[in-house]
Amino acid sequence: MDRTSLALPGVQEGLLRALLLKTDTPIVLVVINGGPIDISFAHAAPQVAAILHLGFPGTLGGEAIADVLTGSSAPAGRLP
Repeated sequence: MDRTSLALPGVQEGLLRALLLKTDTPIVLVVINGGPIDISFAHAAPQVAAILHLGFPGTLGGEAIADVLTGSSAPAGRLP
């Protein structure tokens, strides 16, 4: 099925907006998708301290996300 908008699918945007209204705690937004999306509302929210965007992370994606969030890895796109 083709997408008709760039908004987050289903109720995801509503859930995120509700969370942003209820907290002042800094949030790291982890976005896993394979195409363009409009998350400009989250980018502008002061509670969103960081946005981690992944395309299709593969089988080790969960470990990679955990490494980035805990500071064990700092991907910068550099060659070794």
